[in-house]
Amino acid sequence: MRYLQILTLLTLICTILAEASVPASPVVHLQWSPESPPTGAHAPAVVAFRDGFGLDFVSPSSTRLDLRSVTDTTDFRFTGPLTICMVARVKSLTGGQQALVSRYRLAAGARCYELGVQPTGVLYWVVSPDGNFTGSAKQLDTAFQVQAGKDYALTVTFQPSQRMSVYINGGLVLSSSASIPAKITDSSEIPMLGARSDGGTNANAVLGDVLFYDRVLNATEIRAWAEGVGLGDAPPPDPIPFEEAMYPPDWTLPPVRAITSGPKYHWFSYYDIAQFHPSGRYVLGMEVEFENRSPRADDVVVVGMIDLLASDAWIPLGTTTAWCWQQGCRLQWRPGSDSEVLWNDRSSDGTHYITRVKNVWTGAERTLDWPIDHVSPDGKTALAADFRRIGWARAGYGYNGIADPNRNIKAPDDFGVYSLDLDTGEFKMLFSMADIAAIPYSGQSDSDMHYINHIQWSPDGSRFLFLDRGWGAGRMLTAKADGTDIRFICYNPSHYHWRDPAHILVWTSSYRLFADDNSGAYEVLWNAPNGHQTYFRDGEWIVTDTYPQGSGRIQHVYLFHVPTRRMLPLGHFPSPAGYDGEWRCDTHPRISPDGTKVVFDSPHGGTGRQMYLIDIAAIVGDATPAPTPTPTATPTATETLTPAATPTPTASPTPVPSPRGHGLLRFSLDWLKETGFSPSSDADGSGLVDAHDLLIVLDRFLVQ
Repeated sequence: MRYLQILTLLTLICTILAEASVPASPVVHLQWSPESPPTGAHAPAVVAFRDGFGLDFVSPSSTRLDLRSVTDTTDFRFTGPLTICMVARVKSLTGGQQALVSRYRLAAGARCYELGVQPTGVLYWVVSPDGNFTGSAKQLDTAFQVQAGKDYALTVTFQPSQRMSVYINGGLVLSSSASIPAKITDSSEIPMLGARSDGGTNANAVLGDVLFYDRVLNATEIRAWAEGVGLGDAPPPDPIPFEEAMYPPDWTLPPVRAITSGPKYHWFSYYDIAQFHPSGRYVLGMEVEFENRSPRADDVVVVGMIDLLASDAWIPLGTTTAWCWQQGCRLQWRPGSDSEVLWNDRSSDGTHYITRVKNVWTGAERTLDWPIDHVSPDGKTALAADFRRIGWARAGYGYNGIADPNRNIKAPDDFGVYSLDLDTGEFKMLFSMADIAAIPYSGQSDSDMHYINHIQWSPDGSRFLFLDRGWGAGRMLTAKADGTDIRFICYNPSHYHWRDPAHILVWTSSYRLFADDNSGAYEVLWNAPNGHQTYFRDGEWIVTDTYPQGSGRIQHVYLFHVPTRRMLPLGHFPSPAGYDGEWRCDTHPRISPDGTKVVFDSPHGGTGRQMYLIDIAAIVGDATPAPTPTPTATPTATETLTPAATPTPTASPTPVPSPRGHGLLRFSLDWLKETGFSPSSDADGSGLVDAHDLLIVLDRFLVQ
């Protein structure tokens, strides 16, 4: 019996070793030699590269190589499974895409496949089933960014209708099974190295060996090839592609409940200010009687708060006529206070905007002569720009009814960003729009119109960010609390959140973490549609969302776990037709102080925009709750604050699955256990359980 077991094991070993060896002969293996260099008007030179030779592609001199001129093995018209392996060194990141290998041209019907590098260093791998791009081609873009001057072993695979993947130095960094084409289109397009056939997207790179397979290599083969060329230091994997991450198998969405209801409409608007009371019990919001049109100067909204422990009772606090659909009236709890809320309003004579400061327990109220945008972490100082100009320049973000006196001036020198002392009302102009316009920027023109929108203090109150908009793509800048030491962060910023006093997470094509050091340097955290992001739990987690996606207009609300780079869906909420433009209803998710609840705005429930709460404690873990304050007096409201019993917790969702691995080779046959081999038998310490480990374990077994 022992002899038969040994023979069986040896047969299994031979099979595994055959699969784990260096990949079988490719359809074509391109190698370069100075004795027989490529020829032609655009042919690259052969240069010494690593232990052999490579082709030196130079941009912008339009060097490129028609692959049909160097081999008669194939015409590269792959339509089924495909693997491409190559060794590459990108010499510099240019202002455009760099096509490394391509059967792809912009003409309709001429797009087959292409592997290249984006201007940011991101790798892309694209396949088209019909020769077109829009709606049919599948493109993967890695979060990993190649570095100029560094060598990489690059592998891309295509399995029709099943999966596309990108490997770097033998490690899987990105893979997708969503919307994979059933084939690669078969066209007469010219296969190229170093550019597209029309001469565009020229590479500035050295390319070594290039191998084409008409099958999908497995992970062991790919790793063996990378190690064989001396490039086995694989980077960590990318997050799972967004469309797959939103609908993971074996995942139960957490419970969601409405905390407001019709017939009136309720929302909070923007995500970057404090909606929750420090205790987590009370949630601020606004109430209005209409939707789907611009607010007029006399349209009133009611500001109030919801008691989550009293059957979600709505408690009115006041009114305002200074509001907009996207940023509301900047209603917020004053940092450091458990009693005061602030919101913007219009003066009684209608000539200017003001701030109302109200004690929700005593009803005491006072006003400040200027409106606010964002309040410092210590609750002492607010910052703001000109809501009149924002209202004129960008509908939905400023207020209507008071004209911008500088609307015909490109960059006014009498208004910009100001600070406001919330105790004394002292006003101080920190800098003007003319000051900001004078700071040089890309594509600058005297005709550029400037306005400032979106301001946020850093977590320690030492600096603040703001957006200079109205021209081109706009830019994000930061300044010290007194308005000095202005630094550049990035162009084309969308949404933002400080991670810490020295870093800002900005969505600009992807979620990118920028250093606040005037360098423009950043790290791509993950690729996903534009959303409204907030760090919580000391930077371990991020909550964010999307605009409506696809024909179903689905707005996704989800978490991003920073250490594992996992996206964890919280819900998928359809936005009905009509919620577009200025009066769209973004979800703008807001996190509770203890990080266990998310409140968001949505019209998905059929009663117009309302507010909803998601309990995420089972995902992120419980936190010690802040004490609930005891009111010293009944607030001015139609309902009284009568604490209710703590609700019975709902069932916990399925635990978070473990982070994705690398598809390690595992064995589960019971009779192998006698040898001592198991799925964790990494006998050689390589980090991969494979045939070599089995050999070591078997050797120990046979000499016993």
